[in-house]
Amino acid sequence: IFLFFFISQLLFHSSEGNKKVFVRAKDKFSKIYIQRHLKVRSMSESVMYFESSVEIPVWTVFKVKSPLEFLITVVPHRKEGQFSKEKNVYRALINFAGEKEKADIRRLIYKSLQEDEED
Repeated sequence: IFLFFFISQLLFHSSEGNKKVFVRAKDKFSKIYIQRHLKVRSMSESVMYFESSVEIPVWTVFKVKSPLEFLITVVPHRKEGQFSKEKNVYRALINFAGEKEKADIRRLIYKSLQEDEED
């Protein structure tokens, strides 16, 4: 699965002291995409655990572009939760618009399980 950074508002620093300039959300320069290839360790229809060598801050939002399009938000690990003790493994909630998208994720998971059985 390929993940792309999705930043809804870009913060610029001006050269005038501590003044900050914010770009309007509708401006074409308000979004930045940085391609990242991440290893998915575990996934359900609502939670994804993935591994990254790049440090990712909590509450970062990613837009997944392939094999399906959806958004994920990096959240803190649960205490004693799955992968919580492993370095460079992040927990993310999968954000959906509706039941169709959840069904698409379930099909993707089922398909990956079938491919694992064939190997």
